[in-house]
Amino acid sequence: MKKIVITLLCTTLILTNVVMMNSEVQASEDGTVLFEKGIVDELSPQPLVNVAIEEKNERFIAETDESQVTIPKDMEEPAILSDNEEGQSLSMQVNLDEKQNETISAEDTVVYETKNTSLGIDAFDGGLRHTYVMENKEAPNTFEVKYDADNISHLELSKDGEGKTDGSILICDKAGETLAALDIPWAKDANGKDVETYYQINENNTVKQVIKVTDEVVYPVVADPTTFTTYFSSGKWIVRGKGKYNRSLSLVPKAKLRASGAFSFSLPFVVLSNAVAKDSWNKVYNKYKNSKHWEKTTGMKNQYMCHFSFAFGKSAFNLEPKRPVRSYFNTVRPPVYCNPE
Repeated sequence: MKKIVITLLCTTLILTNVVMMNSEVQASEDGTVLFEKGIVDELSPQPLVNVAIEEKNERFIAETDESQVTIPKDMEEPAILSDNEEGQSLSMQVNLDEKQNETISAEDTVVYETKNTSLGIDAFDGGLRHTYVMENKEAPNTFEVKYDADNISHLELSKDGEGKTDGSILICDKAGETLAALDIPWAKDANGKDVETYYQINENNTVKQVIKVTDEVVYPVVADPTTFTTYFSSGKWIVRGKGKYNRSLSLVPKAKLRASGAFSFSLPFVVLSNAVAKDSWNKVYNKYKNSKHWEKTTGMKNQYMCHFSFAFGKSAFNLEPKRPVRSYFNTVRPPVYCNPE
């Protein structure tokens, strides 16, 4: 009887070790599989349409009409997001606690594999996304991105009119203008359940994302910090009809801006993506404020924020400078809907 018990125990231990070994192998593959099967976008509250990447000179390049993203094969080199129109470049250097094992290209995403994690970098029309995958409980629960540019000054948590923050971050230049926006932090486990997470702003313009995993978390865990620099496919002054408000600044938003606005609509009383709202408005203002058609800045801003938060589905954001200046509430309330009288 003792021999049978001992034999059963030994068999159980051997099988347990085999299962654990197989689990470790599967876990190490999960990160890449997530990217290959598009599961990252399924987990994301804001699905992303990637820009195609092409391998050139030991780097991966993604190009649109307005920007170019350069992604290195070596994780210790920065990814660079260049704005063709403004002539500015923003570099983003990743810092992980684990060393890179290999680099894989999967579904227009550059994936860096480490022992317990995967980090994907991909481009979308208007910015760049980092996707951090914790493949098992041994994975570090933090990672860092250092931002740099010729005229960068500092990073700050974006705040609303009441001084509250949604966790999003503004990247600012030495003149006090915004260069880019880092969207709201989020993290989800393999079952799609939210995992608590937040950003810390550290020295040298470095952002650390902290992911607070618990024993209930199901791996892999995915986090997805997204950096925006441009927001509109086009913008021009147009005349519509013969009414007194017929002239407008017509802005065609990129898909990611629409998604950010839709995300902001999902929670009451809080304008999520506050940094995206601020940075996108600042860029509209700075680009068009010197036009002879521009007037009533406060009214134009209220119309813009109304479109961003509530009318993001429109084919264009039409801001009409001749409309009277009303409070934000009286700009968004029905039946006004962004068109104050």
